[in-house]
Amino acid sequence: MSKTFSVITLGCKVNRYESDSIASELAANGLIEARRGEPPDFIVVNTCTVTGRAGQQSRQAVRAAIRANPRAVVIATGCHAQTDPDSLSGIENLCAVCGNSHKDKIAALAQGILASGAIPPQALVFRDPIEDGRKPGSPERPVTGLRSRPVLRIQDGCNQWCSYCTVPRARGKSRSMDPEAVARHLSGLSESGSCEAVLTGIHIGAWGLDLDPASCLTRLLTGLSEMPGLPRLRISSLEPNELTPGILGLARKGFLCPHFHLPLQSGDDGILKLMGRPYTSAQYADIVRGINEALPFAAVGADVMVGFPGESEEAFRNSLELVETLPLAYLHVFPFSPREGTAAFSMPGRIEPWVMKERTAALREISGKKRAAFHASLTGKSAVICVEGPSSAPSIWKGLTENYVSVEFESISPLRPGSLVKGRIAPGPAEGPVRAVLEPPPPEPEVAV
Repeated sequence: MSKTFSVITLGCKVNRYESDSIASELAANGLIEARRGEPPDFIVVNTCTVTGRAGQQSRQAVRAAIRANPRAVVIATGCHAQTDPDSLSGIENLCAVCGNSHKDKIAALAQGILASGAIPPQALVFRDPIEDGRKPGSPERPVTGLRSRPVLRIQDGCNQWCSYCTVPRARGKSRSMDPEAVARHLSGLSESGSCEAVLTGIHIGAWGLDLDPASCLTRLLTGLSEMPGLPRLRISSLEPNELTPGILGLARKGFLCPHFHLPLQSGDDGILKLMGRPYTSAQYADIVRGINEALPFAAVGADVMVGFPGESEEAFRNSLELVETLPLAYLHVFPFSPREGTAAFSMPGRIEPWVMKERTAALREISGKKRAAFHASLTGKSAVICVEGPSSAPSIWKGLTENYVSVEFESISPLRPGSLVKGRIAPGPAEGPVRAVLEPPPPEPEVAV
């Protein structure tokens, strides 16, 4: 009888892509993905370390997986496994810790442990520094059919070293997937029926700079736009100063989804400088307003960090006022988390937790109002919806519009997850799901008799 597996994912879309890749490799090696509620024989927990809280949640997820499945082989991998393997290796009944350096070896490791039936008395640790020349995309098996909106990681690592960020330690230097491999993966997704794909990376705007000859993200996307039959593309996150006129033009043509997630982090220039961010608040504002002028119904989202060391009341007020005045669709707000080994870890002026909590709440309130206003502005507008699957209610389906609005809509006919349907945003209350109404299908052509 075939062994079953399950993959638990914490963190970003890059982790999501890598979890899908691991699942594809495990399936190719004869394992079967466990059904919901079925105890798996093999579990991979793909961890995150972007904040201290994320690391804690990762350890909790590992312990919970072991507790719920005492007979399973459990392996921890991901960024927390890469940066702090010791905090995981001591967890009782954990079989192995595989850093990002060994993520592509997990399927082989699973086969070995499951075949031997021997559980090591203490977790095995597989972790090396990330190789500079190692291209992202491994394992290279195309990830198809796993999600309604599959994710493709085209870049990994980061050279920016923002003062608060530990991700370069977890991911290594920036490395780009070859353009031919990007095109091959996207063609495979299209052939499998995917109508939307999400391009992601740790610092996706740095794509191509390490290649020989060097290239850039705009050139890659322009080339892809000339290939027939590719799914519509969505960029997961992009540094604001790396949004080029060419990328904006591809969104205007409909090749890219009109959705841009542009990390802000702070609306105060002094804090931005301490963070090591390569733009000013005025430059960020000009970029967001430029998107709004070119694409009035594009969704622009922002990351905002509160409580960075030295963030005075005035500095926080600058952030508050900036996001209030900009045409943003939503905010991702999170408190500063001191990460050992970063420049910000030893900076003076730590902010009290209760202050960070209040500031987080204030920004999240603004985010809620921004989201509601953006949704209201779309009422009556047409939308091309990527079907994500059925809702719990009969004949009600869930989907995502090109400008990143989660909607529910009615369809008596069954729909294929990952397909595109046309509709309009319906009026409705500010609270609750956004509703859409599907356009009727075109009439069947009359047949001459």
